[in-house]
Amino acid sequence: MRAEIPGYYFNEEMNRYFKIMPTGPHSLAAINQARQVVEREKVVSREIKKQKKNTMKVPQYVRWRQTMNRSYSPQKMIAIGHASLFRQTTPITSITLPHKGASLSSSQTCLDVTSSDTGEIVCSFSNSGMSRYGYQVTPFFHVWGTETHQRALNISSLQFANTLLGPDRGKRTLVGTFFGGSGTPRQSPELWRFSIDALPMIDEEAAEKLILTKPRPKPKSKSIRGPGPLNHGRVCQVFSDQQSRPVSMSKVCNFGDESLWSSAVDDTNDTVVVGGDRFLYCLTSEFVSLQHIDTRSSVFTVRPSNNNPKTSWYGCRNGTIGLFDARCNRSNQPANMFQQSSSVTQLSPLENLSSQHTVLAAGTGGLINIWDIRSPFPIKRKGKNICNKPVRSFTGHQNEHTHSLPVDTDLQYNVLLASGDDSRLRLWSLLDSSSNEPIWTSERYENGPVSAAKFVVDPPKLQDIWKSKSLIDTPYSKQCYPGILTCVPTENEATAMEWLSWSR
Repeated sequence: MRAEIPGYYFNEEMNRYFKIMPTGPHSLAAINQARQVVEREKVVSREIKKQKKNTMKVPQYVRWRQTMNRSYSPQKMIAIGHASLFRQTTPITSITLPHKGASLSSSQTCLDVTSSDTGEIVCSFSNSGMSRYGYQVTPFFHVWGTETHQRALNISSLQFANTLLGPDRGKRTLVGTFFGGSGTPRQSPELWRFSIDALPMIDEEAAEKLILTKPRPKPKSKSIRGPGPLNHGRVCQVFSDQQSRPVSMSKVCNFGDESLWSSAVDDTNDTVVVGGDRFLYCLTSEFVSLQHIDTRSSVFTVRPSNNNPKTSWYGCRNGTIGLFDARCNRSNQPANMFQQSSSVTQLSPLENLSSQHTVLAAGTGGLINIWDIRSPFPIKRKGKNICNKPVRSFTGHQNEHTHSLPVDTDLQYNVLLASGDDSRLRLWSLLDSSSNEPIWTSERYENGPVSAAKFVVDPPKLQDIWKSKSLIDTPYSKQCYPGILTCVPTENEATAMEWLSWSR
């Protein structure tokens, strides 16, 4: 046992004593914070071991279900199998992108994916503009660059809208916002939309290039670790139009000097919702204003309601969660629905799950709650009814203050995904309400938190060119989907696209 020396502390990693200083890395506050981080890592390590112990392969689960006693209800048995499936989530392939700038501390990473005939990825990292990639999952995961748009460096939201069918081929519609900020020239906050041609199908020459750059097994890297082996590859340029080009906007909407934090598209109801510093707007796809309201805090996230047309959920910096209705006058808007104790960073309506009256809200302070608009616990605050008790609160999420950490839900598999500032990914089951703990926790990523993550449960179909056995020796029936697409910081501030799957 180490002797306690007044005014000094012992660092176990460096095996020496340091004097406790008023400020800096050797201050009492920094020492206590470092000890808390070590304790949290020990708790997470115990959780990972417990999760691995409770994991069953499909044959094991089927045998267990047939031979066990009937003490479990059918719902509980399904939940156990559901959790065992997702505990097998493993990083399959990591492909380093040919640019730098995915620094989470300076700006958020925007990512969206489409999976129709040809898979496409659009992403924006800090200080790197907006890039567009094609991707495939079968016969193997790969990413190829197509073009980079250098219009602005401060994109705060970005997503695919509807697919417009042209006379020759389809067009992809992108909608996003420029946050605004200082610079020369000064970047103005803007809501914008423009259309781009959909990617062509892979031809024989492109397929051969992809085979030459097919990711091959490589020993685990210190920069990216996961519960399984990684295949490493590089981005392949396979189309002739890859280049850096300016963005030609088909529609732009200005909002003065107010910063824009979020936007969302609802193609079914022809609406675009945008949140700023002190306002929330609902517009048509042609950017004609339908209705707007003033808010007391910045609107960090907006999500259109799945079942109610012209209505949208929004979450604010001050923890307010509200429902905005574009059909009502500003004076007749619904009262704020819920109040969290910290900023709301992500919202996801769960209207296709269970009661169809719930919404999931993630926030700083590690909060992930499910709220029900029929909650029987209203309180009075400044003359308005606010339901102030969530029906479910998930545990284990780590997020001190970052508003741009990704959170995603998939209601087909009833699973929740969140990235923490402790550089780990976690999955929770929306199906099993008896447990709020993560069903899967990744190993720690050494170079920082996962800056973007998306469920891809319906990857693009196998293209016809891969059915030719002369092009590839891997059976095209071997598929690695569904899965999760992530953007992972690597060494030297570079970024990697990583594919994780629980079905291999």
